[in-house]
Amino acid sequence: MELLKAGIASGAFHNSSERYDPPKCYPHTRLAVIEAIMDWIKDGQKTSFLMWLYGPAGAGKSAIAQTIAEMCHGLGILAASFFWSRNAAGRNNETCLIASLAYQLIIMIPEMRIHVEKAIENDPVLLSRSLDAQMESLVIEPLEKTFLGSHEQTVDLGEPKLVILDGLDECGGPGVQEYILKVISTAILRFPLRIHILIASRPEQGIRDSFNAKPLLSITTRLPLDDKYLPDDDIGHFLIDSLTALKESHILRSLLPTTWPTTKDIDMLVQKSSGQFIYAATVVKFVKSPRRRPDEQLKIILGIGGTGKHTPFSELDALYLHIFSTVEYLPRVLEIMSCLYFLHSHFYPRVDNIENLLFYTQGDVHLILIDMHSILDVPDITSSKPLDVFHASLQDFLMDPNRSGTFFLDESIARARLAQCFLRHIPNFPTSTSNPCKYM
Repeated sequence: MELLKAGIASGAFHNSSERYDPPKCYPHTRLAVIEAIMDWIKDGQKTSFLMWLYGPAGAGKSAIAQTIAEMCHGLGILAASFFWSRNAAGRNNETCLIASLAYQLIIMIPEMRIHVEKAIENDPVLLSRSLDAQMESLVIEPLEKTFLGSHEQTVDLGEPKLVILDGLDECGGPGVQEYILKVISTAILRFPLRIHILIASRPEQGIRDSFNAKPLLSITTRLPLDDKYLPDDDIGHFLIDSLTALKESHILRSLLPTTWPTTKDIDMLVQKSSGQFIYAATVVKFVKSPRRRPDEQLKIILGIGGTGKHTPFSELDALYLHIFSTVEYLPRVLEIMSCLYFLHSHFYPRVDNIENLLFYTQGDVHLILIDMHSILDVPDITSSKPLDVFHASLQDFLMDPNRSGTFFLDESIARARLAQCFLRHIPNFPTSTSNPCKYM
């Protein structure tokens, strides 16, 4: 057990002190999503024992996963959890995953302990072996010996048990993520009892490819965080409650207008959130500063006042900076963003239109944006849907050099580049048209 404990990442557990205070759903929000997950867990007739909860950066995946973990822990059906984080040692790779799951399973199922201890006694360096080998020796075989035994009859463990893996996109690189999914998919088909696994992540390329291939394709229930679950209503509720509570607690509460914040203010914030809770949470944190006037802070957010030395979106900026730091073709990514932001209603941003305008080869846009799926809605290569941005706040970030730094999108340079592209296309335009954009 000492060897096993030395190989775990206790900070990745849902109730670890390292993660305190973890993000979780604001009361009375995300109810439809939570209900869908809990119904899946309790459904005794289902054929899939793996659920993929996915959505863009900042959509609230970790908050939902944490809320589900706490609910299931309270019900006694949480078998194990692992919350990855790219900035935390032990939680930013795959090294401690299997040992951490085995340790938590032992707590849930004490009868497993003797079999796990025996596996490590027989192979003291087991924790340095491959994930496949660890999963086999520390999880699958102990479960089989516990619940099948010599009679080969499954012992009833009661209600289905849940394992939660959150933030898979923050674990190592695409190769590691795909490897983890391969190990998990193989294990699910061999578990001798009903263990459900909830995986939450961004829809990154490698992860998407794994879920779109067998065996995951046929054994996974998918739950995208999209408009079906009315995120704008939940965000509006969160903003109203949070700012109302601030009016009652701030040291300058008596100086705040009775109508603050206005309905228009809330509507503008909801619109700029684009369904992403991270924006709304960052707004509230900035406005709540005890050293500032809340109404003035909100004016900064809404673009009415100057920011001075204060950065209201430091958390959001850090997220964007990380995403753009992974981009291989940055100049071309910014070219594509220019088409989305500066051509307005005169240009339909379908992928083939963008490729034609910028003189790219067919398929280039998909290759260039391969690392941008957490903040861009990139349609399939055969789709006629437009390329779109998940976050309305992304434009604010890119066009403010103090926030975006080396990723700054200079509007004048971008417009000049687009103008050059249009000039190169002039020989191909029909002479009768006054709007060449529509021929792109």
